[in-house]
Amino acid sequence: MKKSLLALAVIGAFAGAANAQSSVTLYGLVDTYVESYKAGTISNTRLSAGGLSGPRWGMRGSEDLGGGNSAIFTLEGGFNSDNGTLGQSNVAGGIARIFGRTAAVGLAGGWGQLTAGRQYAPIFYTQADSDTDGFSSFSQPAHLSNINGNTLRQDNQIRYTTATLGTFKGMVSFAPGENPRTAAGGSTAGRMIGANVTIGAGPVNIVAAYHRENATAATVATLDNKSVYSIGANSKFGDFSPVFNYFNQTTNNVTAADSKIKGWSVGSGWGIGPWAAQLQYGQVKNDVVTSANEKFILVGGDYIFSKRTNLYLRYAEVKDKGGTNSAGDYLAMGQDLAADTKNRTIALGVRHRF
Repeated sequence: MKKSLLALAVIGAFAGAANAQSSVTLYGLVDTYVESYKAGTISNTRLSAGGLSGPRWGMRGSEDLGGGNSAIFTLEGGFNSDNGTLGQSNVAGGIARIFGRTAAVGLAGGWGQLTAGRQYAPIFYTQADSDTDGFSSFSQPAHLSNINGNTLRQDNQIRYTTATLGTFKGMVSFAPGENPRTAAGGSTAGRMIGANVTIGAGPVNIVAAYHRENATAATVATLDNKSVYSIGANSKFGDFSPVFNYFNQTTNNVTAADSKIKGWSVGSGWGIGPWAAQLQYGQVKNDVVTSANEKFILVGGDYIFSKRTNLYLRYAEVKDKGGTNSAGDYLAMGQDLAADTKNRTIALGVRHRF
């Protein structure tokens, strides 16, 4: 009996030591807003989710492996806080994601991080870091990513992120596509690669990224590949935070003419005490309708109750001339931007982190 008690005590001591070297954090965010929108001749008032940030809940953890190395994981699922349904899912299409935002595991150390799973594309970070409104539902860089959903998140991605080296940090990724050689387009169908860099220069950070994807087995008959690059900057001068973003996507087709979409935006944030404001202006053009363009403006304000909770007000407007319609579904209104029309939205919401 004494030996059994001693054994249990020893096992308990080792278990306590192991637990002391591991950590798991449960976290989340809820963001709900009411908006009044007008898209062409259609207008409506509704409750929506994810104005500034997509609602989510998740777990992240690490285990100390010794020698400065650790095992890490992130499991993060999105949901719609206005009705409680899953985000990043298409139930009708047979896709229901529990962890649709991120599901990754890997290793980390002084050499950087190596992770695998469903993860953000490297170009996403460049777009978000050079966006006045932090990739919100109302900002232009976020809606340019609607052109190509693979510039946001990717399944089956392997990613390496460098450690911060002075003022430099970088990331490279590879998503194999996972098609057999006998599939249409062969084993390279659906393959994606990406990279980004961040370089600091005093109060200014320069960010740049590249993304390339091959046609999938389902689209290989008409599409060859898409390539995207983005470059931007963010800065901090007193109470002001000016930013700049440039986005360029080339679509190489098999039979139709190749096409290119280009967009840029400038803006600045301002903050003093619990108050913050945002202003952004941008344009989008394509080379199919050379005389066409879209002009975009965003004006916003926040009252910051605490580090976790803020009240926000946004007005965003996009106006088409000549039928650019590059991204469609502008301003999260579920309505495409028709040629020579204007979409606008006014939104009031609350975001809370936990």
